[in-house]
Amino acid sequence: MRWLLRIAATIVIALGAVFLLWRFVAVPYGCNARLRAQMNVVKTAFSASTASFRAVSIARDTARDLEPCVAACPDNIALQMVLAAGYRAAGLNDRAAAVYERALQYDRRPELYLNLGQTQLARGETKDALQNLTLACIYNPTLLNEIGRFHPEVRHAVDLYQARLFQGRPPGTQPRP
Repeated sequence: MRWLLRIAATIVIALGAVFLLWRFVAVPYGCNARLRAQMNVVKTAFSASTASFRAVSIARDTARDLEPCVAACPDNIALQMVLAAGYRAAGLNDRAAAVYERALQYDRRPELYLNLGQTQLARGETKDALQNLTLACIYNPTLLNEIGRFHPEVRHAVDLYQARLFQGRPPGTQPRP
């Protein structure tokens, strides 16, 4: 009878190990393979004319292919960025913004703030867009060249932030009289 319990325990442990390998090795590996395959597709779709039916179709196919991977590996920021770029190329800015915001829960990359800000501009959310574009440029001032028409406002906000840092005051505080 004792040997039967040992066999059952061994089977349970083996099945658990197989599940863990599948969940934490096989699924992420497969998603990374999909990601590599789709990155160039999204770049092509973005470089094409936004009115191009083919580009929109490619972007939608890419998003459909990557959605399960993002659900399985939510902390994979590269997957989320490519998925959101696919949504943007397909004109699905609401979905793209949601993916960028979810990605920001895992990482605070300047590219995420930049892309979220650009997506918000496309949605007409100017105030939130300026805030995110400013954060992107505070983290990485070289992104000022990527911003477009809001460049003066963002440059002014970044300059104020850096001046306050240089003066030793926390950002958002008023100078002493």
